[in-house]
Amino acid sequence: MRVLLVIILSSSICVAQKKIATVDIAHAIAYAAVDRPGDLYIIMRNGDAIKLDKSGIQIGKKKFPSLPTIFDPKDGTRAFAYYRETQTIESIAPDLSFADDTPLHPEFAVSAWLVCPSKNEFWILDSADSTLKKTKGKGTAIAYETRFGKSGSQYMREYLNFLFVLDNGIHILNNLGK
Repeated sequence: MRVLLVIILSSSICVAQKKIATVDIAHAIAYAAVDRPGDLYIIMRNGDAIKLDKSGIQIGKKKFPSLPTIFDPKDGTRAFAYYRETQTIESIAPDLSFADDTPLHPEFAVSAWLVCPSKNEFWILDSADSTLKKTKGKGTAIAYETRFGKSGSQYMREYLNFLFVLDNGIHILNNLGK
């Protein structure tokens, strides 16, 4: 009976497997990300970006003016990009066809090192005074700030109301930055 069950299970698993989609990328990849619906974003070092569905079919493409410091595909309805050099944030359409870029308000941070989205707000890591700030009211004011004291952070992303900050390790902070 056990042998029969193993044979039935193994044969059903083999039938259920699909062919894995492969995609040829012509340029060196800077980074890749997956949004919540499962679509893949690939950003090349030359600034080209493509969005592929689960089957490997291209949904859209975009040419970034420079590589974003942070790219977050979010939930698939709008992607997010932050550029440290210009202190601008960008909201990108789902098919990468257009983007709205806005400067980060200078009153939020003296020197914004990293910025990532949080629902309708932003997390801002200010390298000038080592503070971590969260905006409120769709990014119109600072809700609160806390001392972070970590320098050299490389990436920051919010997921399930937790903030993940990558430097020499991964720091996991609650929605109050603690």
